[in-house]
Amino acid sequence: MTRTSLKQNQPIGRSKTVTSPRRGPRGVQERRDVRDAGGPIGDGAPLVADRVRDLPAVASKAIHEVLPPQPSEDEVTPLSLEMRDAFKRFRVTELGSRSVKVARAMAALMQIRLPYPRQIEFMSELEELRLMGREMQGQAQLGMSLFERTGCGKSTAAAQYRAMVLAEAASDTMPVLHARLGTSGTARDLYVSIMSGLGDGFPMAGTEHTLRRRAMTAMEAAGVGLLILDEAHHSGRKTGFGAEVTAELKIMLDTGTVPIVLLGTEEAIPIIGADRELSGRFFSPCRLAPLDVNDDDDFDLWTGFLKALDARMVADGIVSAPAQLAVEEIALALGETCDGIIGQLMRVMLMSLREVVRDGRERITVADLATAVDQWSIELGFAKSNPFNDL
Repeated sequence: MTRTSLKQNQPIGRSKTVTSPRRGPRGVQERRDVRDAGGPIGDGAPLVADRVRDLPAVASKAIHEVLPPQPSEDEVTPLSLEMRDAFKRFRVTELGSRSVKVARAMAALMQIRLPYPRQIEFMSELEELRLMGREMQGQAQLGMSLFERTGCGKSTAAAQYRAMVLAEAASDTMPVLHARLGTSGTARDLYVSIMSGLGDGFPMAGTEHTLRRRAMTAMEAAGVGLLILDEAHHSGRKTGFGAEVTAELKIMLDTGTVPIVLLGTEEAIPIIGADRELSGRFFSPCRLAPLDVNDDDDFDLWTGFLKALDARMVADGIVSAPAQLAVEEIALALGETCDGIIGQLMRVMLMSLREVVRDGRERITVADLATAVDQWSIELGFAKSNPFNDL
């Protein structure tokens, strides 16, 4: 859809050209002619110019009907000058200035992406499905699913694969579209997610049928060769995933639109499994399960990741010395606490790092890990006990 800028005092002539930005795969500019009659439309009908003048008022009314009333300036909490001045004085103290250091260190840790072998295997499966879809263009396509616990690295692997493919693609294309489903479980929500993922400026505009047509056209124009739908478990919360969304997915697969990948937690397994027609169009499920530190192969993967993370934090200047995370007793304690889930491990490391930087120390210690487990893993219900207390 094209965004047209109409100015209230702009004269209405026979023909004028409006430059309108259109949010496409990488951003494109369109030009189109806007013509009007410049006179009465019918008996008693307002002029086009009058209609244009009324647009701001109409738009404002529509917005206020949808959005909740916003607080007036008088209702906004007034700023306490005493608290403002006290906080400004605190900012320049040694204790206050640590906030910048803490934030930078934590941001640097959060941006680390290590080549975890099982994520690489999943990325290779995405590659196979995309390339097979290209070989079978115009024919019925297949799908694939990955439903695992939160923090196993599903979305990270998908985002990294998309970034890699886009870096190799033409600037006006989007070979991999990674969209996130909402909670409504409707077909309209599906297509809104697709249009949002494509960067459309008006992803919610139109009826369900209009949105379907727009989404199909937009994906074809962007050269989408793989559609990854994240948070698939969300779409079963209200109306039921199978009621509308699975029917739309089957249409896209059967018409050869694009191969599809569904990502989500284990909650999505019964939702998708209940629709035999859809699951019959899918490959066998992918696996990215938590690591079992009692299994020798899994423990090797776990300690390998810990060793690489330790070295990377030093190399990036986040800490000055390694925490020796791969030492067996520490690795086992982290594995028990985090249940072999990389995402939980990274949160424990984040909380540990925060305390280290706050204290101005150079490395993470066992005591820091123990505190992080108490304050994050146990406090939020991810763990029931703290094995670091026994080290």
